[in-house]
Amino acid sequence: MLEQAFGEAVRNFAMPLPHPRMAIYRNNIASALIHALRVRYPATETIAGHAAFAALAGSYALANLPTDPVLIHYGGSFPEFIATSETSEELPLLADVALLESLWWKAYHAAEAEPLVAACLNALRRKSCSIWFSSFTPALPS
Repeated sequence: MLEQAFGEAVRNFAMPLPHPRMAIYRNNIASALIHALRVRYPATETIAGHAAFAALAGSYALANLPTDPVLIHYGGSFPEFIATSETSEELPLLADVALLESLWWKAYHAAEAEPLVAACLNALRRKSCSIWFSSFTPALPS
């Protein structure tokens, strides 16, 4: 029970800390989440600027704690968060850049798709090429 209380106190940023020294653990969580967003969205950070991105990522981290123990999955809804923030008024394309980075991230870390055999490519008709290209990779939405 003691571990659960500690975990809840550290993860719940709205809750006051039982002891001031616990702030270091809470700060480490926030710092790690902001760093994870920096790694996933480097172009977004470059466009927004280091300080603006840190503020935006910090707000996102406070409102969206990870639901998956694998941190590589964290931040998938960050583009939507940017689109609804005040930053989108100043930098209207920032959410689109973040969405592009998010899609790249998902495709890069997705399982490998089964490659096409050369005989299948030869069998394709010109009319069906548009259908084939629309489903280029199963990792991305069509």
